[in-house]
Amino acid sequence: MGIRESINQKPSVAATVALVLAIAAATFIYLSWFRRPPPGPVPKMAYYTVDDGKTWFLDDMAHVPPYDHDGKEAVRAVLFRCGDNKPFVYRLEKYIPPAKTAIESAIAAGQLPVAAQGMMSNLAPPGLLRKLPGETEWVELKPNDMNTPLWDKYMIIKRPEGQTGSLRPVLPSENAQP
Repeated sequence: MGIRESINQKPSVAATVALVLAIAAATFIYLSWFRRPPPGPVPKMAYYTVDDGKTWFLDDMAHVPPYDHDGKEAVRAVLFRCGDNKPFVYRLEKYIPPAKTAIESAIAAGQLPVAAQGMMSNLAPPGLLRKLPGETEWVELKPNDMNTPLWDKYMIIKRPEGQTGSLRPVLPSENAQP
């Protein structure tokens, strides 16, 4: 007797088997697509610099750059490391005044988590300026700058001369010193 004849003779058993298979498939899809492991700890600190990236320090991520740090303008420093080499500042970031005010207001109103303004630096939010250490001009990338040399210059990390090993961001938890 074939499968079709078995299904025709016992439709209730066939329906039960089909329902169990559908529930198993739905459970598998839910667990593999929608259930993610909990995120790691949200950073509370970020790296900043007051001397164009020559040195850096950790401070509260609630500071929206630029901000006053001991009478000097502090901007965010984005640090990377090649293998076990010394960390280096790849780029500097700060916001134009209207964007800074909007972010600070959203944080104060509880509409924007403090960590979100740090994460936005990987996008092209309006009002975020970037520059490489040693440059004088700050640049605001626009979403339509993707796939251009300008985007590559500020968003594609390059190894310093003579350094080898895989590139990785330096996290605030590492408390990297210059």
